[in-house]
Amino acid sequence: MKSWRLWWLPSLLVLAPAFDLVPSHRDLLDYFAPMRYETAQRLVSGELPWLNWSNGCGEPWFANPQTGVLYPVHWIYAALPQDWAISIEIAIHLMLLAFGAGALVRSLGGTSSGRQIVEVAAWSLPPVFMCAGVLNNLETLAWAPLLFVLALERERHIVPGVALVTALAWLAGEPTLWAMMIGGALLVASQRTRVATGIGVGLALVSIQIVPFLFWVSTGDRGPSLVTEAARGALAYSQLWGLLLPGATRLISESSGYVETLFLGAPFITLALLGLRRRWYAAAAIFVFFCMALLPLVGGERLYLTLTFGLVRYPSRFAIYGVLCVLPFIGLGFERWKRGEGCVLAAVLALVTLAGCVILPSPWHWVSAGLPASVLLAACLLQRFEWLRLAAVGVGIAGGLVASWPFLDLQPADNATVRPLAWQENHGTARLYVPAPSSVTVGWLMVSQEARWLWPTGYLNLYLRQPQSATYAPIAESRLADHLREADHGPEARWWLDALGARWMVTSVAPKLDGIIPLRETHGVWLSENTRALPLVTLADAPPKAQQPWRGIGALVCWAQYSEGIEATSLSETGGFLWVSVTPDPGWEWRLNDQSIDLESGPGILQYVAVDSGVNRLVGRYRPPGLGWSVWVSLGGLIALCFLTVTRSKRG
Repeated sequence: MKSWRLWWLPSLLVLAPAFDLVPSHRDLLDYFAPMRYETAQRLVSGELPWLNWSNGCGEPWFANPQTGVLYPVHWIYAALPQDWAISIEIAIHLMLLAFGAGALVRSLGGTSSGRQIVEVAAWSLPPVFMCAGVLNNLETLAWAPLLFVLALERERHIVPGVALVTALAWLAGEPTLWAMMIGGALLVASQRTRVATGIGVGLALVSIQIVPFLFWVSTGDRGPSLVTEAARGALAYSQLWGLLLPGATRLISESSGYVETLFLGAPFITLALLGLRRRWYAAAAIFVFFCMALLPLVGGERLYLTLTFGLVRYPSRFAIYGVLCVLPFIGLGFERWKRGEGCVLAAVLALVTLAGCVILPSPWHWVSAGLPASVLLAACLLQRFEWLRLAAVGVGIAGGLVASWPFLDLQPADNATVRPLAWQENHGTARLYVPAPSSVTVGWLMVSQEARWLWPTGYLNLYLRQPQSATYAPIAESRLADHLREADHGPEARWWLDALGARWMVTSVAPKLDGIIPLRETHGVWLSENTRALPLVTLADAPPKAQQPWRGIGALVCWAQYSEGIEATSLSETGGFLWVSVTPDPGWEWRLNDQSIDLESGPGILQYVAVDSGVNRLVGRYRPPGLGWSVWVSLGGLIALCFLTVTRSKRG
């Protein structure tokens, strides 16, 4: 019994493609898969993926940790078919999470049987499977238990391990969760100085990406003034039912699309509460997480924005973090449950669960929650039978797996492959404008994979290099966000639409505006051509001004994009103003006729520079800001890590 280890069981997921199946829940196929595909293709071709021209009118790629340029696990996409790579990526991190959770239980003084229960819970509970649909959350979370194991160690030579886990957790791509992990590790550290040193070395290792990320955030569309953004996606009180009843989160309240499930079930909640007894610090942390999730809906929008600096959207994510924090305490409470403790608590949870199954009747609820609650109640009434208490935990595991299965969402592998071009007309470097979808369109997009190709969502356009003006990145440059909001206003915002430089547009109705030609309708979606859309670079007689039409001066302008920038040449008999429709992210360097310049800011993303008559050559080159000196910091971190590792080996 003691030798059984169960953390490896998620490895069976790698067999899914052998049966022509692939995990496809939530954002996997239209966001993370094409993102991984793009990164792999760029690395294989020998390009440094600093910039992505296909989204957001030119958006930083390397600065976004979700793109996984430096995360080793993501490199498997360069060697394997996509359906195999997705399955392996998820399996690796589920195994890592289960292994780390089991090790954490051991560090906290848990028994072998408690460790085994946690290893199963860590990969089988619905909130964990839900995180697999948002891969950067799962992958960062997978490193958390190991970081806490190292923080709790009293060994002297923990610094290299802390540094490596800190760096890998950052590269996994969820900065909010990563920051909370770092803070938590410092709070619980047995040797705080050594843990802080390890975190410092880890930060140095990945400063090559952290520094560009901070520049990216500094000009992004998040901040403490966005009160409406804070309230969107907050948790409702009614959603707390979801802890005991799977699906209750969706059935009772639609206020949060981010949280699809909180379900643990009565048996696991019983074990967790028993494990948390007398551990007030952990219980307080979990309570704070749930308070953060609920805060905006009780009038605390300003406080929420202050506490998060306006950088963390979807407050309900804190409830998920709170639920996942209970994992190690499930193992610690298992032995107490085996000894017969907690029967009153378990009986109350079982009765509440059964009442919920009656109020919200569903075969699904009875199988995943009602049956485990019934066995749990029987174990409370017949306390002398230890086997019945073990059976309650076993049935709870089975119920959790039943509730988790939909969040894996295995579908035919064809869904993960590149589809034919949805709009044959839109091919090349011309941008596609996709307005913010209505609530009806959002519902259609959520249930139809076909719809997400016609109305491009996520990063599906990357497969076929179809540039589009909007971005689904976690952060959009603030001027781009403002420009897109203006363009979405309709006919009165025509100037903004033309200035966006999008020749093509998709809409739910055929537009009736001068210069916009509806070309084709497919499944209720129209593709139209905007003949008045400006090129990315053009020459006008005046600087750009909102609602003031562009007026040319009879010039010839040629321009071309390349992987790291843009180059334009103009020829005119008189002077004018070169307009550039490229998102002004930090990191752009411009030269006019071999002289370094700064472009002037116009409305939205438009930038401009005055030029004389004759031939003028404008060259824009993008590099992640701060890259030069951050490379040296990362190199210093690598040298420090190697030195600490060698020193530890010699002392060992």
